[in-house]
Amino acid sequence: MKQTMPMPFLVSNEARKTAATLSDVARYADRVDVAVSFLSSSEPLLAWLTRGLRVRLVVALQAPTNADVLRDLTGVFPALLKAKFYSAGFHSKLLVFYRNDSPFCAQVGSSNLTSGGLYSNLETNVLLREPKQLDELSRHFYRIWDHSADLHPTDLGYYEKHCQRIASEVAKIRKKQQEFEGRFVRPPISPTTRSPIVKEARDYLQFWRAVDEVVGAVRPVSERQFPGVRPYLAVDHFWHWLVKVWDQSGVKQLRNDSNKRKERLPELFAEYAEWHKSERGYSRFASTRRADDLRRILSEGRLATLTKRQAESVYRQLHAGHLRVKRFGADKKFSRNSLPKIRRAFDHLLWSDSDVQERISSLLRGGRFRLNEFGPSCVQELIGFVHSKKMPIRNDKADDALELLGFRFR
Repeated sequence: MKQTMPMPFLVSNEARKTAATLSDVARYADRVDVAVSFLSSSEPLLAWLTRGLRVRLVVALQAPTNADVLRDLTGVFPALLKAKFYSAGFHSKLLVFYRNDSPFCAQVGSSNLTSGGLYSNLETNVLLREPKQLDELSRHFYRIWDHSADLHPTDLGYYEKHCQRIASEVAKIRKKQQEFEGRFVRPPISPTTRSPIVKEARDYLQFWRAVDEVVGAVRPVSERQFPGVRPYLAVDHFWHWLVKVWDQSGVKQLRNDSNKRKERLPELFAEYAEWHKSERGYSRFASTRRADDLRRILSEGRLATLTKRQAESVYRQLHAGHLRVKRFGADKKFSRNSLPKIRRAFDHLLWSDSDVQERISSLLRGGRFRLNEFGPSCVQELIGFVHSKKMPIRNDKADDALELLGFRFR
């Protein structure tokens, strides 16, 4: 068939709307086979039927397919429109255009016959004109047609009642959501409300990689010496030993030779383990109890009922020298944060789907959930303690220990 205008290959609603492109193709057609899972717009079928095109339609009776649109089209054009429906698993988006019973063009892609598919969504459709491809698509439609059921008025009636029941249930759910809206602590996240990423948050990922290198080197010794203790909690005490106890013999060589460092780390951790176990009155692993306690208090299911006393307990547990915290009045300044503000901040830091850098930044300077007297060490210790199975605990001592070993991450 001779065409008077070129047709695009890609149809996406960007340069031109899908509906307009389909109308251009249909100018050359006298029949169209349509297989779409959703139909909620009468266009372009109404225009084609009005012009006298014969249409065979297969659709799925599932939302957002509109029963009224189907009823109007089948009722007004009974001679031109033959309609069938497929099961709920039907997901095709295929239109085949014919002239004199020969297919000359087909659209295959993502667009349904909905307002979004035809006009507003970013779609990915292609127009195909190669004869072998068209024949195969035509046969494919015939198979769909043969396995579909005739669409009767009673089918539309049942489907309409089904949609009404769903709408009623959705309305009930929305009402419940409104009732509990004030009690839900998680704030809505949108790109325009993201906190700026601060330096400490950027450094955390590099810190994490450095810790993982140490954990990987000492894991066999750690599992043997401290069975059942999470690796990130085991090295949390190791940092103290490196900075305060170790005589730092050969440290220059470790800093300058990463291979030597990997070889020496298991030996150093074994020395630390021996010291750890020999210390009188030194808690075997206070960090494990602290991590379990913090995760219990701040669990996703309990955070909405966090009390002010519990929040203050969390704050004190993040400071090894509790008396020092009280002496300088930091605990009182932290207590000035309102309870809803604390809940929102902790929820975003610990349970948000945002990346870890944004979550940490959100509680630091310029962040939208910043808390009084809750600085970088508090933020990065808290996220590590609560998620101690998968994230390291970061504080000044950890930074100093890693830099002592030659890691550069700040």
